[in-house]
Amino acid sequence: RAAMMNAIGDAYRQLGLFAQAERMLTNALKIRSENLPDNHPDLAESYHNLGWYFHEIGNYPRAGSLYDQALEIRRSIDTDEGKRLTANTLHNKAWMLANEGWEDEAEEMIREALRIRTELLGPDNRDAIFSRIGLLFVLIEQERLLEATEHIFAIVSRLGSLNIDANVGQAVTQFALGMTTRNISPSLSEMHLQAALRACETAMGNDSIYVGVICCELGTTQEAQTRFAEAAENYKRAIDIGREKVDLEHPRIRLAVERYADLLRRQG
Repeated sequence: RAAMMNAIGDAYRQLGLFAQAERMLTNALKIRSENLPDNHPDLAESYHNLGWYFHEIGNYPRAGSLYDQALEIRRSIDTDEGKRLTANTLHNKAWMLANEGWEDEAEEMIREALRIRTELLGPDNRDAIFSRIGLLFVLIEQERLLEATEHIFAIVSRLGSLNIDANVGQAVTQFALGMTTRNISPSLSEMHLQAALRACETAMGNDSIYVGVICCELGTTQEAQTRFAEAAENYKRAIDIGREKVDLEHPRIRLAVERYADLLRRQG
């Protein structure tokens, strides 16, 4: 019963049905906690999936605690499967830490996840490629743009082999190019971010939290070109998506709120 509730809850999370996801994942963890030993792999699965739920709605302290509990169990499983599962949780926690601004810690974790996945699954495996994408965005946040650019080309050369929506690959690639070119040419950056936005809307819908993330960065790029009205519209769209899908305390949405408020202050 707990396994089915966990699977259904994780499916709800992926669909953005967060209230249903929390109920299912919490109940699955409760059942497993009451019936399994403290180091059981299924318990780690529940910690990981409930952590992912809290991660996606922006409750990072709760997510981090659950990821740590999952990691403690998964690191103790001395098999290839245990290493694979450890890499999954490392990848997620690194992604979360990067969003919080802890880039050094995020880099250490994402590099460990990438190493494990590459060794176990090969460099062209989907999970290994997504860890490389995670490393790419950590490098962008650190403004290590030359290193980031090298990873973009490695990612682009591999994305075509994956059985995923081409629009997802396009959104990732164009967003990365937009972020790496922002300080070089705001107009070029905007072109890439607009392409990323279109691809993301096609792949995930107009109200996806990732659409909100792109809108926030697009607004910043438009601000750099003194196109303040357009920037304000993109900030407001990001905020509206955040209000609808998660809440305004989600770190990525809070960034849009802060940038919009700063823009309004500067305009008087």
